[in-house]
Amino acid sequence: MDNSRSIISDAFDKFKDTISKDHAHEFASTKLEDVWKAVREIDSSQRQRHSAQNLARIKPLLEGIEKYAKVIEVLCNGTPYLPYIWALIKLMVQLGSQHYEIFESLLAAYADVGAVLPRFDRYEKTFSNIPSFRVGLATMYQNILDFHGKAYKLLSRKAWHVLFLSLWKDYKTRFSGIVEGLKKQRDFLDTEAMSIHMSESKDARAKLQNELQESQKSSLAVLDQLESNAKITRLQHAVAWLAVDDKTQKENLERISNRRHDETTEAGNICGQVLRTVALQLLRRNVDLASLVANQYVYPGFSCSLVQLRNLLPQMLEVTKLPRIVIDGLDECSEESQMSVLKDLLRLLGKDVNCKIIIASRREVKIFEKLSNKPQIKLDNREEVESDIRLYVKYHIGSIETEDSRLRQNIESILVEKANGGWINAE
Repeated sequence: MDNSRSIISDAFDKFKDTISKDHAHEFASTKLEDVWKAVREIDSSQRQRHSAQNLARIKPLLEGIEKYAKVIEVLCNGTPYLPYIWALIKLMVQLGSQHYEIFESLLAAYADVGAVLPRFDRYEKTFSNIPSFRVGLATMYQNILDFHGKAYKLLSRKAWHVLFLSLWKDYKTRFSGIVEGLKKQRDFLDTEAMSIHMSESKDARAKLQNELQESQKSSLAVLDQLESNAKITRLQHAVAWLAVDDKTQKENLERISNRRHDETTEAGNICGQVLRTVALQLLRRNVDLASLVANQYVYPGFSCSLVQLRNLLPQMLEVTKLPRIVIDGLDECSEESQMSVLKDLLRLLGKDVNCKIIIASRREVKIFEKLSNKPQIKLDNREEVESDIRLYVKYHIGSIETEDSRLRQNIESILVEKANGGWINAE
């Protein structure tokens, strides 16, 4: 049975659902010539900067896919299936070329894919109308799109270059499976061509193709399970490295708050606890950060020191969408700790990090001096605080179903009075 068209269309539709509308429009009009042009421009630019990275490694892939396009054209005629392949390759090389190590990883991957592509020019005229052969070609499209789909997902992230190399390491197992699948498909097409040439039975050829497809499905299922297990393991290792759990965090906060205000504490310990806690909260919000922590800090053998935390936090914040950090109780620490924590927190607000930090504190001299040029909200004016609480209460009691305005006013007054100037009580 020739289900080659459905294999291609299913793979295409699945991938198209994951991309932006802008990219969908751009991808549909991309040609192979556009890819060659982009590669030549990158090569020329790198040579001018004396930083050439041997773009010849991508040549076998482009030449192989160009021949593949001629063979599979009958299955893709009038569709954007092939333009999406060209567009993805173009996007990968353009974005990747901006970062040396990332581009090296992509070029090496493209070299591996190019090395296992079949010799399509041998099959173009003789076998392109054989159903089982067409299914093999369609499955190859599925594999090529799968590879680029994973890479596209990485490159679509915020500050993708920060996480790329870490996530790419995690992706190597799946990538190896895709390359192996392409290699098996190449061997099948060679065998298929020989079988057809030798007039081997149609049933035997169909059986061989079905066995190959089942083998690929089984391999993908195993890869999915391995990928899931590895993701859990990396998360466990990242959390263990940060060494902060809810119980430990609570004990540390209680220990700090129970100290006398003028008691000297180790600023480094307090600062480390704050940075570890922030890192853990970011990790909980985006578990993909576990790959960054594990691959760049845990597995290389670094200890979770202040030096490493100061390097890690900006990376995590750069990847996180609209991060907000709230620090409360800093005024309970020694002046030395206050200055140390504030210095490290303010250091996080670099040009590449769109992060906002709120410090909730009493009017401590050192804290006030350090933050004197930052926006402030003062809560020591009782009348202004009660006015804000009244607005808050009035809004929330609006849902009470009653036409008695006096009753509403009484409830409002009682709640404001009970709040006694405290927002927690008002809530």
